[in-house]
Amino acid sequence: MNQFNNLLIIILFLSSCQIEEISDIKNIASWTEHIPAQNRDLYQIRLAFGKTFAAALREKELREFVKQKSKIPGERIYQELVYALIKDAVLPSGTTVKQIISRHEDSEVKELFGDTLMDRIAKDDPMVAIKLPDVFHQYDWDTENVTPFVGVETPSRIKVGQWELHYAFFYHNGYHELIKDFDSKYFDNVKYFYLMVKYASDHILINVNNMTNEKNITLEEFMPQIKLCEANILPDILKSGIRDSKSPNKIYLNLRTSFDIWYDQCSYKGPFLYDLEPCLREKTFCPRDCVSDNPLLRNVVLTGFDIRKDIVLFQLSNLFDESFIYSYHYFKKNGSTFDICRIAIPERNFNLFQNNLDVKVRLSPFSLNGATFMLPLVDLTYQNITPSSSRWKSINLLLTDELKKGDEISVCGMQLSYKDIVNEGTLHSRYPCGVFVQNSPPISAQHLISSDGRGYSYCTQGDIFAWNFGLGIKF
Repeated sequence: MNQFNNLLIIILFLSSCQIEEISDIKNIASWTEHIPAQNRDLYQIRLAFGKTFAAALREKELREFVKQKSKIPGERIYQELVYALIKDAVLPSGTTVKQIISRHEDSEVKELFGDTLMDRIAKDDPMVAIKLPDVFHQYDWDTENVTPFVGVETPSRIKVGQWELHYAFFYHNGYHELIKDFDSKYFDNVKYFYLMVKYASDHILINVNNMTNEKNITLEEFMPQIKLCEANILPDILKSGIRDSKSPNKIYLNLRTSFDIWYDQCSYKGPFLYDLEPCLREKTFCPRDCVSDNPLLRNVVLTGFDIRKDIVLFQLSNLFDESFIYSYHYFKKNGSTFDICRIAIPERNFNLFQNNLDVKVRLSPFSLNGATFMLPLVDLTYQNITPSSSRWKSINLLLTDELKKGDEISVCGMQLSYKDIVNEGTLHSRYPCGVFVQNSPPISAQHLISSDGRGYSYCTQGDIFAWNFGLGIKF
């Protein structure tokens, strides 16, 4: 019925007025004039690509390609489409994705880059991705009649006056808006049906010669638990990726796939394997006797994680952030020093909840300077917001087999996000559990939120506990 109503609106609209193009709107240079020269190119490349991609979406075959390629069977989330991995895909017309996008470059893009935009993307923005937001998973995109906006995530927000609050949203006919993005109830900032153009958050590009990505961040930072595995799983992780067609020493890795390889081959599978959900979830004490002469009954085993709705829904609310790395830090006090162990878990916010949003897209006429066209407005209603019980996952890992009397384990969690700009500081990783740790390795991500550290010692009787990360620790 909703699609029929949209079609009826279009028919009535076309019979009463003429859709006109908005042209010769040039703002990319002015939007980026305050950006330091060393970073300005990246901002302009990202905006030029977003604007060009938006114009190319007037082609139905491109809209249909993005819709179908984004689907993940059996999942309530959409696939992140790294542009480098889809640009050579051939559409029904015989043209590639790259060809159909590039032929929509307008005069502003040509003035900035000539005919080099696609080459500049490959060289200077290799991890730019296209993403259908997970919030629209309940909406069956009518690719025949509905053309989305393209929202462009630049390394920082666009400055209007003295405030940097905005991101550029482009429409296929040249119309654009600067939309404020601010912390609010999750998805309150969603105004239009849109596709993201952003720095990839579900994939990394690794150079196998030195095991770092294009920003010199090591694979170990993204997946620190690899070194805790007795088996050599690195070949399997690299084999799971896709080699760059022009640089075979570079591999695109899906972080979740890499994590699943570790989980399948390296997680603890001994006699104390824990595979149930946390007891009582909020008031969780599952007593376990301490047997001092049995290491497995006196030592720490990580058993699972359950990210609760309060941290996700009300503290991380914006238009582009969907995927994060949940980083769990463990410190064993040995005299006056601490030994660190860290496990990083990639997860998508929308996977954590069920039946939480009702999303409808309606076409609405809009006029500007004599031009009239239809815009895809979003009506979003909160339904019953509940955690998805299926998302609790046991991650059994024996952290230490030599916890002695007088030793202490400190445990805390962080939520991390990797963006265009690398965090050069080490402050967040030096104080992960509220104590200074000299040998804590630096973290290049944006540090979004931390849990309070918890301390445990030899033969502690506590079992699963609840905090704002809902992490399970078994003794």
